[in-house]
Amino acid sequence: MWAAITKAIKSKWQRLTRHTGTRRLSWFALLLVFALDGYVLSLLFEGTQHAGRTIAYPVHPISDNCATASQQFLARSTPAERAVAIGWFVTAVKDNKAAVSNGFSNTYDEIPAICVQIRDKWLAAIDNAMPQLRPLAEERKALETEIDKVESEIKELKSSYSTALLEKIARQSRSDSILPADATHTKSTIDELTETLAALKQQQHNAAIAMAQNPHILAYLQYLASLPIDSEFKKEEIRYESWQFWYPLKVLGIQAVFILIPLLFAIFWNAYSIKRQQDTQILVSSHIILVCAIPMLLRLLYFVEELLPEELLYWLLRSLEQWRLGFIWYYLLIFACIAGGLLLIYIAQRTLFSTARLRLIRLRKAQCQHCGEKLRGKEQGWCEVCGASQTAPCRQCGQPRRLLAFHCSHCGTLA
Repeated sequence: MWAAITKAIKSKWQRLTRHTGTRRLSWFALLLVFALDGYVLSLLFEGTQHAGRTIAYPVHPISDNCATASQQFLARSTPAERAVAIGWFVTAVKDNKAAVSNGFSNTYDEIPAICVQIRDKWLAAIDNAMPQLRPLAEERKALETEIDKVESEIKELKSSYSTALLEKIARQSRSDSILPADATHTKSTIDELTETLAALKQQQHNAAIAMAQNPHILAYLQYLASLPIDSEFKKEEIRYESWQFWYPLKVLGIQAVFILIPLLFAIFWNAYSIKRQQDTQILVSSHIILVCAIPMLLRLLYFVEELLPEELLYWLLRSLEQWRLGFIWYYLLIFACIAGGLLLIYIAQRTLFSTARLRLIRLRKAQCQHCGEKLRGKEQGWCEVCGASQTAPCRQCGQPRRLLAFHCSHCGTLA
C-alpha cells in the first residue's frame, strides 16, 4: 500500500514539475512556477472573501428602538422604569429626530410594518408631549446627578463615623484626632444628608410619575395594547432565523461560483491540452487546477465546521485545553486538509488524467507508451528518449503489436 501511495505521489509530482515527458523543469523555472501558484492562491483567497461580503449578513429586523418603544415599554411596570425610556427618547429627539427615526430600522432597505406604526405613533406622542416632558426629563437628570453626589458624601461620612466611634471608644482626645469632626457631629450630618437624599428621591419619583402619567403617553400605551406586537415580533423572529439558516449556504454558493469559474476553465483547458499534447499548457493548467482546488477544499471544510454544533466544538476544545493538548487541534486541521487535498488529486487523476485516456491519446499520436515522446513511426520498437519497449509479439498471430494498442492490427485479437 505504501509503495502504491509513493508511486501515485511521484506520478502527480512529475506532472507538476516536468515540461515534456522526461524533460524536467529547471530549479529556477520550478521556483517561479510555485511562486506564481502562491500569488494566484492569495488572490483567490482575497477574491473569495470579497465574494462572500456581497451577501449581506442577516440583521434582526426588530431594532432596539422599536423594541424599547413597544414590547419593553409595556413590560416596564413602574413609573421610574418608563420615565427612563421616555427621558432617553426626549433627549434623543431633541438632539436629532432623524437619527431616532432611522434607528427604528436595522436594515437599509426595509422596516417591518409593525415598527413603522410604532415609530410614527411614538414620535408623534413625544412631539406632542415635548413641552411637558422636556423640563421633567431635565429635572430628573439634574436630580439624578444630585442624588449621586449626596450618596457619595454619605458613604464617605459613614467611613469617617466608624473611625470616630473607634476613637471615642478608645477615649482619644479631640486634639489627637485626624478627623474633621467628632462622632456626634458626623452622625448628625449623616442624618441630615439622609433626609435630603430621601427628599431628592421623592422629587425624582414625582417627576417620573408626571412623565408616565402624561396624557399623550397614556394614549400611546392604549394604542400599543391594541397592536398585535407579540405575534408580529414572532413572525419577524422566524424570518430572521430563516435568514440565519440560509446565509452560510448563500455565502458558500457565491464563493463556490467564484472559484469554480477559473477551476472549470482550467479543467477544460487541461483536457484540450492533453488532447492536443501541448505540454506547456498541460503544465500551466495542471497548476491552476491544483491552486483552485485548495481554496475550494478549505471553504468546504469551513462550511462543514459551520454546520457542526458549536457546543460540540467548544466541548472538544475545552477538553483539549484542560488536558493541555490544545495543539492537537491544529494537527487535526492539518491532517484534514491533507486528506482533502489527496482526495481532490485522486478525483482529478481518475477523471482528467486516467491511464486509459492517456493510453488512447498516445496511441493515436504515435507517442512513447512510457515517456510520451513522439516516435519516428508506429512500428518503432524502442523509444529513443527513455529506451522503453514499444511492441510485443501478438499471442494469437505472433506479429509485432504495439503495447498501447487495444487490439492487434494484424488479427484483431484483444490485447
